[in-house]
Amino acid sequence: INRGGTDGASSWSRCLPGCHGKEQALFTVDATDASSLTSGSSRRLVMLRRMVSAGNHEKEHPCQAKVSKFVAYQVRFRMPYDRANRLQRRNLYYGFRVGLVHFIILTPYVDSSPTSLQYQWLEEELVRVDRSVTPWVVVIMHGPWYNSNTAHQGSEPHMVMKKNMEDILYRYKVDLAIAGHVHAYERSYPVYKETAQSDGTVYVVLGDAGNREGLAPTYIDPQPAWSAYRQADYGYALLNVLNRTHASVEWFEDQAQGDAILHDSKMTANVSVKWGKQVFKDVAVDKTAPVAVLKAQLYALTSVPVERQKLMSKAWKGMLKDDVDLSALDKLVDGTGLMLMGSAEVVQKPKEPVVFLEDMTSKDIAAAGAVYPAGLVNLGNTCYMNATLQCLRPVKELRESLKVQPGGMSGDLANNFTTALRDMYMQLDNSVDSITPALFVSVLRRAYPQFAQQSPRGGGFMQQDSEEFLSTLFSTLQQSLTQPAGGLKSLGPTSNMVDALFGMEMNETFECGETDMETAVVKKEKAWKLVCNITIETNHLSEGIKIVSTGTVDKHSEVLGRNATWKKTLRINRLPKYLCVQFMRFYWKATPESRDHTGVKCKMLRQKPAAGAEKADEAEEKKEEAEEDDAMEGLSEEDKAALETARALSMGAKSPGIELPIDFQGNYELYAILTHKGRSADSGHYMAWVRHKGDDWFCYDDDDVSPCKTEDIMKLKGGGDWHMAYLAFYRAKN
Repeated sequence: INRGGTDGASSWSRCLPGCHGKEQALFTVDATDASSLTSGSSRRLVMLRRMVSAGNHEKEHPCQAKVSKFVAYQVRFRMPYDRANRLQRRNLYYGFRVGLVHFIILTPYVDSSPTSLQYQWLEEELVRVDRSVTPWVVVIMHGPWYNSNTAHQGSEPHMVMKKNMEDILYRYKVDLAIAGHVHAYERSYPVYKETAQSDGTVYVVLGDAGNREGLAPTYIDPQPAWSAYRQADYGYALLNVLNRTHASVEWFEDQAQGDAILHDSKMTANVSVKWGKQVFKDVAVDKTAPVAVLKAQLYALTSVPVERQKLMSKAWKGMLKDDVDLSALDKLVDGTGLMLMGSAEVVQKPKEPVVFLEDMTSKDIAAAGAVYPAGLVNLGNTCYMNATLQCLRPVKELRESLKVQPGGMSGDLANNFTTALRDMYMQLDNSVDSITPALFVSVLRRAYPQFAQQSPRGGGFMQQDSEEFLSTLFSTLQQSLTQPAGGLKSLGPTSNMVDALFGMEMNETFECGETDMETAVVKKEKAWKLVCNITIETNHLSEGIKIVSTGTVDKHSEVLGRNATWKKTLRINRLPKYLCVQFMRFYWKATPESRDHTGVKCKMLRQKPAAGAEKADEAEEKKEEAEEDDAMEGLSEEDKAALETARALSMGAKSPGIELPIDFQGNYELYAILTHKGRSADSGHYMAWVRHKGDDWFCYDDDDVSPCKTEDIMKLKGGGDWHMAYLAFYRAKN
């Protein structure tokens, strides 16, 4: 076996005569050197029965940009490949058998991703391996995956290939992987994912045949735990396949004078292990590996923990110590007997029966959360609907109240709407794949024609506003969900589940600012959401809510006999269990030339205030704010914002909301966000972001569901053309 370059080194020439008489010579090297079009070594190779793989020097030189890659390599060599196999690319990757070995040649210089032709071909080739005919599987490629030399550390194409393909080599139990590229020698222990383990693959770097660039003499210190032997000298190696269970890799240092010197030989001994009344025969022991590897093998056989194992044998004196060099034990040979002492771990019976994924129904898998939740297919600009429904999906009380509704379609549009919504949610719960909400969309468009509007230009369905859909959904369910369900013992002062879960009772007070003789007007209002107005200076949620909760209006005064300025104050009298906040990011802009509307709901873009603009704060307000600032001295910005919000909402209600504890202090947890991306509510794209657990969230982009983190949610606060929070959903948290 020779790995490395072929230009200008005596070791290359000296190893050629030694190849004659061998069953197979593997020259998987930079053999054509397309960068300089050297051909002398190629002429020498034709005298041998040789197999080659493509190296980085087989790619044509940049000055030959119009020439395809690997031209010289493909022309000079004809390796065995299946012309009828659409996955193969001639000499670049192929397989062949010699004796008891199935060789597989790969290249890191073409695509190796799971969707690539090379990856698909590799899996097919590994499936075809018949271990009864070829018990040994050896992979050969130019770039090393395991390399502790300082040269070519983290080389991108090789590391990308390792990331893509190491799992499949481990899954099919490839015995040996040979690489070059690094001008030195190194052999690993059986390894997988940087950890030495008995069922892993042995990786050999054999790039020391010689090259005008010389050797790579330095290694990383300390030596990694997976690295068994390494040396930077010119040399070559022999792969000796002794039988179906034993093989060795021997590396020889080439000498300028005299015979080559054997420095590294992977030695194995086939031993028998007696443990109590059990005897395990033909246990292959790697004598070059540490004792820890042997003990790991025995743990896999017997379940005796490593720390409890005591090993005795005639091959050594007393108990085997962890620092013993097994390769120095001359008596550790085939047929040696080992005695293992130690009790096995007692495996506790699972408290719950183990159920495997392949034995579960789609409904069970969805309920267990073993896969991502199902999404909703977009049926023509229905992202506004899909995102809203996903945000309401975690409200278990609403879902339970839907389940108790009688089924069947009728002439009652509210009943049909509720039934279709119930069936759609049940289908979502029982599916692992995205569903098509065709029935619900059909009922929605028949019941509310505004959601069936079509563009006069393209003819397709128009985009709609998620907030308008949410209001329509709540007003419809308000008529049909009139009985408590989902753990709610009663509806309290409300008459339906929507008001009980989302409804707020507001006190709206009007006081005449021009005379004290006018009696204040107090009205009770109901709302399903809080509105956060956004102006030039709005930076926190509390500031936007204050704009809505306080203000002035022109209203007729009976005392003055004319219109006067009245001060409006809005306060919450009853809090809901689920709180929805709408960020007023849109305003109506008149477009008389539009054939679709008399106006368009456009996104508000924040601008700098005009020069010389006066602030509306009065002197008394400033004084109050100064006092509040003193009270908040030392608080963090987050705490200040929370306190401001509490003040704006006037949390001092006499009684908490329905099904809320008596000591509820208005503490809410954000559990879902509906975002919009685009310049108007009737265009762009809506998405839902729903909390799963802790910092784990799911992003619902119609039928595409993906995981995300809280840090991703924090980016939705607005700015630029990125997804911006439009509706925020909170749930009470005591």
